[in-house]
Amino acid sequence: MMHAISMLLRKSSVLQVCFSSLSAHATRWIDRMLNIDTVWLPVKPISRNARCGDALWYEGFPYLRLWKFIRLVKPSEDDVVYDVGCGMGRILCMFARRPVKKCIGIEISAELAERARQNALRLRGRKAPIEIVVADAAQADYSDGTIYCFYNPFGAKTLNVVIARIRQSLESHPRPIQVLYFNATCDNVLQSCGWLRCYHRGEYVVVRRYGPASLWTNKDVEK
Repeated sequence: MMHAISMLLRKSSVLQVCFSSLSAHATRWIDRMLNIDTVWLPVKPISRNARCGDALWYEGFPYLRLWKFIRLVKPSEDDVVYDVGCGMGRILCMFARRPVKKCIGIEISAELAERARQNALRLRGRKAPIEIVVADAAQADYSDGTIYCFYNPFGAKTLNVVIARIRQSLESHPRPIQVLYFNATCDNVLQSCGWLRCYHRGEYVVVRRYGPASLWTNKDVEK
């Protein structure tokens, strides 16, 4: 059924517009249900003063697809979830409604980070603590993470640095990890790193276009 809907959307720009409109209404309704606001947009632009200078604008990941990917990841009470470039915290809030150990958001924009903190405090049904860190992703500490989420927050330069920092943390603290990369415009970075393997690929509709998604894990971990 989902494949048939996807094919129809690909062939019809009118259906894509209708689907995007319905998705926007659904997002606002789900936000209200969760008592958060992840639709609001900041007045100030996101800082370009990051180490690699390739930070991108805020986007919110579609709820319905996010639910699917969280089910695929199967988070447990031992997982520490990082959302790198967390924006207003939508992904963090969804993971925090599962009984995971902790959720941590890394965000370079202080304005977006403050909104994420407010959402974390107001979130209905929260089962895990949420921590928001204002930091350049290229300089953040990822040493306790087991699940890392990226919704196209920056370009290949920063992604290369972040993946290398995660790899360094595994040398001192070996552990199974998962990487969720949504709107995967720099998928080649993960493909070429040599120590991650992809166990799922998918697509989702994002405002009249299709966003690729890929899920990764350590090579020696069966998934």
